[in-house]
Amino acid sequence: YHYNFRGRKEYLKATRQFGFTKKYELEYIQPFIDKARKRGAYYKISYILNRELPFRNFDNQQEFYKHEGNFAQKRFQISLGSSFRPDIHNSHRLYLEYQKNNIVDTLAQLNPDYFLEGRTQQSLLQLIYNYTHDQRDIVAYPLLGSYFSLQFVQLGLGVFGDIGMSSLNVNYSQYLPLGNDFYALGNVNGKLSFPNKQPFFNQQGLGFGLDYLRGYELFVIDGQ
Repeated sequence: YHYNFRGRKEYLKATRQFGFTKKYELEYIQPFIDKARKRGAYYKISYILNRELPFRNFDNQQEFYKHEGNFAQKRFQISLGSSFRPDIHNSHRLYLEYQKNNIVDTLAQLNPDYFLEGRTQQSLLQLIYNYTHDQRDIVAYPLLGSYFSLQFVQLGLGVFGDIGMSSLNVNYSQYLPLGNDFYALGNVNGKLSFPNKQPFFNQQGLGFGLDYLRGYELFVIDGQ
C-alpha cells in the first residue's frame, strides 16, 4: 500500500495473495486530476481464483462447493472510474467495468442457474453510478447530521448476451442527540433489482456485504 503516491494523496495498492484463495490485484486512485480539485480517477485490474464458493442457498443458508485439486471459479476484472465532488457534502462516482468469470462443469450441473442456462462462463460490461450526500459532523464516528446514498448498477450493456440486469439501492441514516451524552441512530436501506430471472452469482438480497441483521450473519435471503 502507498497512501501518498507521488506526494499527491494518490492511493496505490498492489496485492499478491497466496494460499486457499489466490488473488492478483492492482488498484490506483487519483483523488484529484484537475486544478479545482473536484474531479478524480480510479483504475483497477484483478484476477481471482477460488477453490470453494457458495453455489446455492437452502433454508436461507449458503451451501458451498469445494473443488479438489483445482479452482472452482476464475474471475478477471478491469475497472475504470471517475469521481466528481462539487462541494464538501456531495459526491458522484461513475465506474465502467469488464468482467469475465469461469466455473467448473460440476458447479453448473449442481446449479444450472449459477450463470443461467447451465453456462460455465459469463462475460459482461457493468456500469455503476454512486451518489452521496453527507451532512454528518464526523465521518468516522458521527453523532449529528444525516447521510444519504444512492447506487444504480447496470449489469450487461448489450455487448455480451450473458446477462441483462439492473438494480437500485438507496440508503438513509439520521443521527440525533438525546441529551446527557446519549445519541440515537436511525437507518433505512432499500434495494430493487430486475428482471425476475437472475443468475445466482449476481443476485444478492439480504445478508451480503454490510446488508445483514445482527445475530443472523450466517443467513441470507435471495430475491429482488
